[in-house]
Amino acid sequence: MDFKKTIILLAVMCAFSSFGQELIAPYNISSSDTVPSDEIWKVESILYSTMSSDGYISLNGNQIKSNEYIYNSTAHEMKLPFWLNSGDIIAVGSNVRYISVLKFTKPD
Repeated sequence: MDFKKTIILLAVMCAFSSFGQELIAPYNISSSDTVPSDEIWKVESILYSTMSSDGYISLNGNQIKSNEYIYNSTAHEMKLPFWLNSGDIIAVGSNVRYISVLKFTKPD
């Protein structure tokens, strides 16, 4: 097998491999939610209510600024995506309408 065919075969195998995780479903959080014991979540995006003031989310009871309203200053923005483990609690805070996550089965 030549090099090009080997690379294509490896790419196809990686594309169809779940690496121990299986996508369950996309999900939107509009208040507060806890990651179940058999799942991990990937936070994909945050939808803000308004861009005229700072936005916050809560992770395990800690308030975290997820965006910063810019008025002649530098911007602060939360890096996405990020992962949540079983038992983690995430909640929308001020000026956040939804948090969009992908649910995966927890690898063995």
